[in-house]
Amino acid sequence: MAADRKSYYTALEKASRSSLDINSWLDYFADRVIRAQEIAKEEVDFVLAKTRFYGAFNDQLNERQRKMVARVFAEGRQGFKGGITTKKYVTITKCPNRTASRDLSDLLAKGIITPLPGGGRTTRYTLTILPPPVSLL
Repeated sequence: MAADRKSYYTALEKASRSSLDINSWLDYFADRVIRAQEIAKEEVDFVLAKTRFYGAFNDQLNERQRKMVARVFAEGRQGFKGGITTKKYVTITKCPNRTASRDLSDLLAKGIITPLPGGGRTTRYTLTILPPPVSLL
């Protein structure tokens, strides 16, 4: 990302202009390593949540619903911007509005999606994310 590149060059320039003290460069580098580890953990958590979701719900989904779920998961850990709406469902699955409403009602009744707070004119949903199993260790 451009912001990361700019901060990298700023830290590098600062370290090269000082005496032999490279502590600021080491601090910057350590922060980047820690952030990379956090991102890796988020990615692993996302993949595990996706696996738990499909393990729990895949056999309850029709083909249109599977297509929508796959599209939501394709957005990755950043999530599906704006939530799932009837209009987005129609666009992604190429089904009529009434079918989309019926499918979303079915998903809601099964606990596969949950409404997002805020309401407004359009109800928005998110996929139900199952927590990891409790470790006995």
